Amino acid sequence: MQILARIYSVVWTHTREPALWWGSVVRFKLVGTLQKGTKMNLKIDQEDFGTLCICAIRYCQGRQTYMPSLVQRIVREHFGDLSNKDICVMLNDCDTQSAMQLFGDDRIDKPGWLKWREDLETEREKRDLTL
Repeated sequence: MQILARIYSVVWTHTREPALWWGSVVRFKLVGTLQKGTKMNLKIDQEDFGTLCICAIRYCQGRQTYMPSLVQRIVREHFGDLSNKDICVMLNDCDTQSAMQLFGDDRIDKPGWLKWREDLETEREKRDLTL
């Protein structure tokens, strides 16, 4: 079975109004059957995977739910599968998020976002990348 997904992402403008933009068309090939509690195996190329992760993280910006920590954990587990460009884009997004004060609650959400940025920075240094 093939799944075709069109990715939308939210970009926050200087007026803090969301603006939608088209991302990539991502094709997934589902391998095996889906059963609750089992891991899925998706065949996806690296560029599409990076795009999907960036969109998921951007979706979480400004949300005060469980979603940011969930998405951050999943993406963090796959840092090795992301390109250098993907890491740099996510770092730049963190800086934009900080400048626009989209961390959510200072006591609840902000510490998780600061830890996320710290983990991205560690990965950037490990790869010896410059922004």
